[in-house]
Amino acid sequence: MIKYIIFLLLAVFLKSCECPPNLDTDKDFVPEFFSLVNFMNINGDNSSCDIYTSNLKVFSNCKSLDTTNRKFEKFPSGLNNFRIQSGNNILLNTILSTKQNKYYSLIFYKKASYLDYLLIEEEIDLSLNSSFLRFANFSENQSLKITIKSNQIQNIEILLTINTASLPLVFPSKSINIEIANAATGEIIQQISEHTIFSNGIEYCMIVGDKISNKVIFSKANF
Repeated sequence: MIKYIIFLLLAVFLKSCECPPNLDTDKDFVPEFFSLVNFMNINGDNSSCDIYTSNLKVFSNCKSLDTTNRKFEKFPSGLNNFRIQSGNNILLNTILSTKQNKYYSLIFYKKASYLDYLLIEEEIDLSLNSSFLRFANFSENQSLKITIKSNQIQNIEILLTINTASLPLVFPSKSINIEIANAATGEIIQQISEHTIFSNGIEYCMIVGDKISNKVIFSKANF
């Protein structure tokens, strides 16, 4: 009888014990208290990686330069370990501070021989019912001049230093023309005609590449 009671207690204990996922767990960890983060990988080496907090995987298979179907992922709010890993290779290991229920964009990119990141809190009033756009300079150009043209608004000019992002721009118009130039020389790097801005979220226009060969990447995410 005593053995039977012990067996029942052990069975109840094992059923109620749910161990957290670890490095070998396929299921991503979903935190109870969280911020919402859009992870953007512009490393440029055509690789994918996984994102962890401590030993818990929060996002799998974040592909380089993959800007399609982006969304904001749940990440533990507060002060937490943040690690980017490709296989067994740790690419970045740092601490992130985020606020509960706030939206963030996190862009990680190659800087010299190592990986660096830019964390941006998205403070946007969605009740404006407009389009939101940010520019980011991850090219080797120390400073870029970006001119935005639309037949519904005055031209907007932005000076953007290396590895920084602009403030969010609000557009009543959905179609714009963009001119990107080297701020020091005035040389035009890229011209984009009749670009339709993403609605119901935020769009990033990111300039990557060296001083000679530059590429523009648009990344869109729903709130």
